[in-house]
Amino acid sequence: MCIFFLPERPESQTFLSNVETRWLLDSLETERHAVLQEEPQNVSIISAVFNLRVMELAVCFMLISIASYGLSYWLPSLVNEFGVSYTTNGFLNAVPYFLSTLALIFIVPALRKGERPLYAMLSASILGALCFLLSVFVHGNSYRFIFLCLGGPCIYVLLPCLWVLPSKFLKDAKAAIGIATITSVGGFGAFMGQNLVAWVRYLSQSSDMPMIVPATACAVLCFMAFKMICSEKNKILQKK
Repeated sequence: MCIFFLPERPESQTFLSNVETRWLLDSLETERHAVLQEEPQNVSIISAVFNLRVMELAVCFMLISIASYGLSYWLPSLVNEFGVSYTTNGFLNAVPYFLSTLALIFIVPALRKGERPLYAMLSASILGALCFLLSVFVHGNSYRFIFLCLGGPCIYVLLPCLWVLPSKFLKDAKAAIGIATITSVGGFGAFMGQNLVAWVRYLSQSSDMPMIVPATACAVLCFMAFKMICSEKNKILQKK
C-alpha cells in the first residue's frame, strides 16, 4: 500500500495546500543544512541495532507492552468476576484509562521541561508493580479494583518516559534505525502479554493471578530503569 499510494516527496503529494507544502520544504531544507554542518556519521545498521542502549530500551518497551496488553486483555474478565452487568463492566473498564489520561496531562509537560525520564520510569514501575501485586492478594472487590485503577496509569506514564530517551543519544539515520528496532522488538510484547495472562489463568485456575504478569513486567522494568540510571551516573563520573 505504501509503495503505491504514499507520496515519495512533498512535491508529489496532493493533500497539502501550497502554503503547507512550502513550509514543509523550507523546514526540511533547514534541517538538511543543520545536518551538513555537523560531522558526518558512519552509519552501520548492525551497530545501531545492537547498540546496548537501544537494546535496553527495546526490552523496556517490550515489558511495557506486556503489562499494557496483559491488563487490557484480562481486565474485563476480572471485573466480570465482581458480578456486575456488561454495561457496568464497560464503564468500570474505562476508569483506568481515564486516570491514565489525567496522569499523562501532568507527566508530558514535565518531560518537555527536562525532568528526568528515567527517574519517572523507575517511580512509575515501582508503583505499578506494587499495585498489581496488591490487586492479586488483597481481599475485597472494591480494593482490588482501586489498585487496578492505580496500576493502569503507571503503565501508560511509562510510554512518554521511554520515548524521550532515544533522541538523547541517537541522531539522523541512527535514530531511525534505533527507533525502528525498539518498536519492532517491543511489539513482540503485545503478543506475549495477551498470551501470558491466559497461560497464568489456565495454570492457576484463578481470576486474580493473571495480574502477576503486569506486576512482574513492572518489576523487571524497575530493575532496567535502575540499571540505566546507574550507567548514566557512571558516565558522568568518568567525564569528571
